[in-house]
Amino acid sequence: MKNNSFFILNYGCQMNVLEAQKMEGHLLSLDYEKAHNEFEADLVIFNTCAVRHTAERKIFGKIGEVKKKGKPGGKIAVGGCVSQVEGEILFKKYKNIDIVFGSRNKNLISVFYHRALNGERVLDLTMGFDDFDLKYATNAKRDSKYSAFVEIMKGCNNYCTYCIVPYARGKELSYTPKNILNTIKTLIDQGYKEITLLGQNVNSFGTKFVDDVKRNYSFLDLLNDIEKIQGIFLLRFITSHPKDFNNDLIDIMADSNILAHSLHLPLQSGSNRILKLMNRKYTIEEYLNKIEYLKTRIPDIALTTDMIFGFPGETEKDFEDSIAILKKVRYNVSFLFQFSPRINTPAAKMEDLFVPEKEKLKRLQYAIEIQNEISLELSKKYIGTKKKVLFDGVDRTNKYARGRDSHNMIVIAGDKSIIGKIRDVKINDANSFTLFGDIL
Repeated sequence: MKNNSFFILNYGCQMNVLEAQKMEGHLLSLDYEKAHNEFEADLVIFNTCAVRHTAERKIFGKIGEVKKKGKPGGKIAVGGCVSQVEGEILFKKYKNIDIVFGSRNKNLISVFYHRALNGERVLDLTMGFDDFDLKYATNAKRDSKYSAFVEIMKGCNNYCTYCIVPYARGKELSYTPKNILNTIKTLIDQGYKEITLLGQNVNSFGTKFVDDVKRNYSFLDLLNDIEKIQGIFLLRFITSHPKDFNNDLIDIMADSNILAHSLHLPLQSGSNRILKLMNRKYTIEEYLNKIEYLKTRIPDIALTTDMIFGFPGETEKDFEDSIAILKKVRYNVSFLFQFSPRINTPAAKMEDLFVPEKEKLKRLQYAIEIQNEISLELSKKYIGTKKKVLFDGVDRTNKYARGRDSHNMIVIAGDKSIIGKIRDVKINDANSFTLFGDIL
């Protein structure tokens, strides 16, 4: 096949990472070749993220660079969440884009490319159900041979007022339990030892299945069935919504032999007033009650969260409430952002309530300082402890083995000979996000 080299530039969340891996595996299975970089490829695919405006600006700057410095006659494809929301606008505005496709038809990328080779500019935002997980999940070109993402559902039904995801990814659809379990079994047979389940809101898994068959089968049922699969070292899941996260799930986590002792539970704001404006459907009191039970059942739980600062209408008191929660819960890591209005969302229309950019940045920087102090204090508490770690890669120096423990902390120890192996590690040092140790 001529003109068949490709390169994927991926932006955004773990879901995008997996979908890029699936596209790569799919194209390789069709005898496409992966180029060394985006400037040598016949087809450059931008897998986009629409969550924050800054990420979007970077993408379009990069498209111009690729068009200018890239392979003569090369085709540029832009897909994912930005395309799904703004695809028609992009298609009209940016004549240097050859293909615009959506977030749920990535399995058709080779078809779109052949149409582009025949001189057509392609715009296809079909919001169907793409069958990547059904056909290509086990063939995805993953970065690791030992840790794998497994998508269990698509879309979101929550419609938080700041969030573009429901518009970009559609309503919730859960994969069938049989398919998910068979995918995990196949990955374990291939040598994978760590599985991370992905969904916009894993707690609502089973609300509607892709085959439209009604089942009395929940996320808790799925976890119990995965527990029975032999060969899994660690099982993780992302992301939980606080309104659906409950004590039954906490009990399963506490009693499991494979579920990691880490949890990502996005708070978004420490103010009940702002949470209501965000349409988050829980209160601070409800959230803290769940955290209290979680810490009672799993005392060593490592918590992470997301928080937005400068949401429309956020007062100094609202901001102080958020800082108070950071200090009270003491997350190991917090992903902190300043509010960024996204097209078509209700929050973007609250212009009269917008917090000045300078104030948003000031609040964000202060929150980051507080969280960095907490992260370092919690990391240093691991010094002197023993960790069991699956090493699945190398550190930035390319000298030492790198892995993540049950608390989702990066652990660096040993040399490259232990990659793919599970080892006990004595932790000797730590910074805010990484632990360093010796193999026992």
